[in-house]
Amino acid sequence: MASFAVFVAFAAGLAASVEGNAFLGMEPHMKKGKGLVSKASVEQAFSAKLSTAQDPNIRRLEQELLPLFTSMPKNVHGKLEPSVTRYALHRYFARNHRWYVVGLEPAGGSWNSSSPGSVMKDRVPAFLASLFAERFQGQGLGLHELAVFAATLLDLVHSESLDDLQTVYASHGLSLSASLSHESLDSVMNDYVVMQFHSMDTASNMTLDLRGMEAELLDEFVSWEDWAMWARDLRRSVELEQNFRSPFGQPVSLDALAGTARELGNRFGAYLNLECQHIKNKLMDLEYKDTGRVRLSDYYSGASDESWNFLESVDYLRALGALDESNPRQPSVIIPNVLVSPSNCVTPSSYYSVCCLNECESLMSTLEQAIGGPTAKPAQIADVVAGLPSDTVEAPRPVKAAQLQRLEEIAAQHGGSVPLHGRLFAQWMHHMYPRECPFPHLSNPTNPISPDEWKKKGGDDVATEEELKQYTMRQVDLEESAASEELPWIAVEELVVSPNRLHQPRRFAGFGAFQAAGFLALLAATAMRTKQTSGRDGKPNFQSPLRVESYFV
Repeated sequence: MASFAVFVAFAAGLAASVEGNAFLGMEPHMKKGKGLVSKASVEQAFSAKLSTAQDPNIRRLEQELLPLFTSMPKNVHGKLEPSVTRYALHRYFARNHRWYVVGLEPAGGSWNSSSPGSVMKDRVPAFLASLFAERFQGQGLGLHELAVFAATLLDLVHSESLDDLQTVYASHGLSLSASLSHESLDSVMNDYVVMQFHSMDTASNMTLDLRGMEAELLDEFVSWEDWAMWARDLRRSVELEQNFRSPFGQPVSLDALAGTARELGNRFGAYLNLECQHIKNKLMDLEYKDTGRVRLSDYYSGASDESWNFLESVDYLRALGALDESNPRQPSVIIPNVLVSPSNCVTPSSYYSVCCLNECESLMSTLEQAIGGPTAKPAQIADVVAGLPSDTVEAPRPVKAAQLQRLEEIAAQHGGSVPLHGRLFAQWMHHMYPRECPFPHLSNPTNPISPDEWKKKGGDDVATEEELKQYTMRQVDLEESAASEELPWIAVEELVVSPNRLHQPRRFAGFGAFQAAGFLALLAATAMRTKQTSGRDGKPNFQSPLRVESYFV
């Protein structure tokens, strides 16, 4: 959202002015000079993990992935199809690490090498999928293979982190075999964190200007010193957790410091989410009648205050999937959709971005564990959800008759059971948890993008003075206000995988199926823009006939 960094300052009682919309005032895109990885490195990491049957990390990942794997739809081999694999892995990394891995999002596609021996890092998941398809004759992935896939991605991320750390060593003139004293640790880790936050080219040690990079962060990111302090504190706590005899005096090797760097990456999302909660609380202060929405007139209401951060243009909000135009005379911003949008992400790695936590993930995980399968009867779902609280919804609570009826209608289209990983059920969850579960727009070739990418396409990410005036001056009569309390319902289904594909014994066409735009757009809350069907009165028609589609080709 518009200048997330400004709101961090606002929440801390500061006053600052930061241009642009990108979180932290920096460009949340792939780091220059770090976009390629050798195919040999990926293949080596893949083979190493696949051949290590007793790897404790693989076993741990299997345990973590088991509830998710159990709840996913399976093919005739009892395994996951490529589109389901992609969806499951996205959800795992988003919930466990707050990582949005590039290549697992809807825009991810086939791997294409930039040279015969390399592949773009945002195509690594698709390249890995091709390796799995070749090894297992395209029958899909079981739990063990899913864990190997996740472990391989983690190894590649950690390898990149080690490369960054080695770059910092070189900039300090340190040998990779050197043991660092406590006096050197803070300096090395501070520069490592600078590299994670800064988007400049770090490919060449000869041109690396860490002090210049840090000066830019101090100037552009008002809370930089707080983040740097958090990193130092975490480094010391990790040392204590690793049972150093003398954590502030014992020399530390590169391997030990690499473990600390991994923990920084693993825990960064949790710290970031504290700032996201500040944003959510501010949006809830502006919320309109418990709808999970903020009327655009209220969203822009503080524009005259230089610390006001809700200033995205209408076109950009629409592109993010954060704009509800079901009442065209009174558009509103959908709270969970704008929270988890790319405008609130930072990119510390070429492999992933860190974004605000999608709180619906936790709710879905609890529901999936209670159900123990990919589908459930309406009554079973209602019983679980009635007792499932969220950050803003108390439980137990009754499920209203209208919502029970919608569950029955969904089930009627699917042989009597509700698919948990379909667009209609995601929409139902949004109605039950409007502040936590994003509204799932229909699939569309237009994907939500970062503010900088939007501007490169010629768009204006910040509302103009005319736009602000147009919406802040808008008045709504009482009749229209009352009508807008009803949340939209679009009766169109889209599934993570077609039921027909699950029941056809066949070999898959390698990684080609992995190119599909997976249903993860719904529960991952990337919330794509859609064109609504219009009725005779010119308003969107949200009662269009139900049709079943799949997200893949």
